[in-house]
Amino acid sequence: MCGIVATFDNKGNLIKTLLDGIKNLEYRGYDSSGSAFIDNKGQLSVYKYQGKIKNLETALKNNTTSYEYGIIHTRWATHGIPNDINAHPHTDIDSNFAIVHNGIIENYIEIKNYLAKYHVTFSTQTDTEVLVQLINYFYKKNPSKDFIEIVNNALKMVKGAYAIAVISPKYIDEIVVARKGSPLAITKINNNFCAVSDPIALLNISKNYYFLKDGDIAVLNHSKILLKRGKKNINKIVLKNISSNAEEIGKAGYKHFMLKEIYEQPEVISRLLADSDLKKNHIKRPSNIKIIACGTSYHASMIGKYYLEELSGISTDIEVASEFIYRKPVINKSTLYVFISQSGETADSLTAIKLVSKFTKNTLAITNVVGSSISRESKFVIYTRAGIEIGVASTKTFLAQLMVLLLISLNWSNNKINIKKELNLLPIILEKVLDQKININNIAKKLKNFSSILVMGRYLNYPIALECALKIKELSYIQAEGYAAGEMKHGPIALLEENYPVIFFCPNDSIMVKSLSNSQEILARKGKLIFITSDDLKNVPIDPAFKLPKTSNYLYPFLNSVFLQLLAYEIADQKKLNVDQPRNLAKSVTVE
Repeated sequence: MCGIVATFDNKGNLIKTLLDGIKNLEYRGYDSSGSAFIDNKGQLSVYKYQGKIKNLETALKNNTTSYEYGIIHTRWATHGIPNDINAHPHTDIDSNFAIVHNGIIENYIEIKNYLAKYHVTFSTQTDTEVLVQLINYFYKKNPSKDFIEIVNNALKMVKGAYAIAVISPKYIDEIVVARKGSPLAITKINNNFCAVSDPIALLNISKNYYFLKDGDIAVLNHSKILLKRGKKNINKIVLKNISSNAEEIGKAGYKHFMLKEIYEQPEVISRLLADSDLKKNHIKRPSNIKIIACGTSYHASMIGKYYLEELSGISTDIEVASEFIYRKPVINKSTLYVFISQSGETADSLTAIKLVSKFTKNTLAITNVVGSSISRESKFVIYTRAGIEIGVASTKTFLAQLMVLLLISLNWSNNKINIKKELNLLPIILEKVLDQKININNIAKKLKNFSSILVMGRYLNYPIALECALKIKELSYIQAEGYAAGEMKHGPIALLEENYPVIFFCPNDSIMVKSLSNSQEILARKGKLIFITSDDLKNVPIDPAFKLPKTSNYLYPFLNSVFLQLLAYEIADQKKLNVDQPRNLAKSVTVE
């Protein structure tokens, strides 16, 4: 959530570099944006505006001031409503410091009360302002101290998560950055050091990065860096190349990033099927597995449980990360703990892996981002290699997670089940589903004006029903509920009335007969049944709304995922909603 870029540039390109970088991060937060600069006279200037980055861009468009360095931020609001005042950067009461911050300061009220004793007043509703006021408090106590030491003293009082960049007219040519629980990386542009919360920001001009570790604090000075890690000082860091392609950031002619990413899925699956390392799977077969994840990744975990138990015979439990970390879980050293996160920065999952790692190192991260926090905390890592995903609603990374879980399940299996032929054909079959976009568009037209939708499925398609409901809620703001079809008589059937819409996933799989019985119960109550099946299901008294190509039982979740993603997309697009940036949501949930 939120985005940060901080850099030096005395050649007249500073504003453009910062704006271009932060626009690449707007999908992480778009409630407000702002920037702060130090000019060649050592003066601090701050600009911040509610709404999209274009408001900030308009304000800076004709600015001809000779700025030497600066910080910029795009916000996803936590503390304080989105407005000009609560936008970052924040300054202290003396305008000695300006800060941008990702994360949450959990003890901000305690610090605020402490500072109030020293007559410090506050002008915003944010937790971030408390930190910059605290930095100024330590500066006024000892103005002769180094910039990095003053910020470090303030951070010692902070509980919570943060990635910060701080500038000050009192300390010319220095930017102090620090991280704890929220990502921050260092790169170079024209021999000038820069800090970004995500490499995507500057990927078009730099592919080499150094990811700060938790607790790191550093001072950047044009071409120099001093990094403090505990009591250790590091004067030189090694920037490592990351594989992401800057061209992926563009829409490539598609109307939205999400649509582009949906259509990239056959290529993503082909890439994973060709991954020799993934096929070999060097991880020793465990006796049992516990998967921990959030949101869409949790739905992938549910399907992974079916794969691991049916194909591998490995007992598998799944946990919602945000619940796992607030009870006293029994950690078994013989269990393989699997953490699934698209970004590798999901706050709850990151807290969970740190908790587990206190008792066992038998951990596996499945993530899309090379060098992410969860990948660095884990003993084993499998990258989903889906490429950059800009749309807030996960699409290709979800399918990539499913494929990784399926392939490792097959690797640990006794080989009695052979779906190699179907797997090799999967990218082609996915293309066939994508080719039916016009049919999905027609279904969306029938659903877009409803205020409530029920989504049902059984077996492997129960998690698909949950994911479909989530996508509809995320994108179109329609109240959608996913439910196991076999549980319909235990409550949801009370909702059914004439023309009440029910999306029902029922491919011709091993429990098709049971699913058909559930669908008849909907029709008997005159519900509006949107029946999704496979084209080999014949002679049934139901008119299918959509037919999937025939494939293996284990691959229908992939086909149904493409259908549900396109359906949710079409409903939202027809309602003229912001598909790539749904309200109140951000791509990476880096705060609890």
